[in-house]
Amino acid sequence: MMMSQGARFARATGGAAAVEFALVLPIFLMLVLGIADFWRICFTYNALNSAAGQAARYASLNSQDCTDSIKLVANKAMTGFLAATGSTVVVATTTTGSITGTTVTVSRPLNLIAFGWGYAKLAHSRTLSATAFSARPPVSVIKYTSCTAVP
Repeated sequence: MMMSQGARFARATGGAAAVEFALVLPIFLMLVLGIADFWRICFTYNALNSAAGQAARYASLNSQDCTDSIKLVANKAMTGFLAATGSTVVVATTTTGSITGTTVTVSRPLNLIAFGWGYAKLAHSRTLSATAFSARPPVSVIKYTSCTAVP
């Protein structure tokens, strides 16, 4: 008995695995790259928090407000790819009531990998930042020394 061409086409299974692979691969890649992006965001945020905290601590222990040395401490605290260009350190003296201290904000742009393909709104760089505040001791406790650019 002779099968019609439509029946033969319906029973054909050659190439089904390739079609399934082509359908699943983009979703799988987005998942894997999304996990990598999430890891990079967490790592960068933790490194920025650590750098801001170390720089604020140094600012509170330093007797004078020398922003260059505080920025240097923050830049040294950033590790690996964070130490490369693009990181910004802002140092400001803040007074809240009777408490005077130093606020250190460290920020860095971060490009996402997973959502950069074809999504123009999501492909732009996002900026992560961390801020730390450290109060200074009372003036009677401070011993004035010269401020150097190297901590």
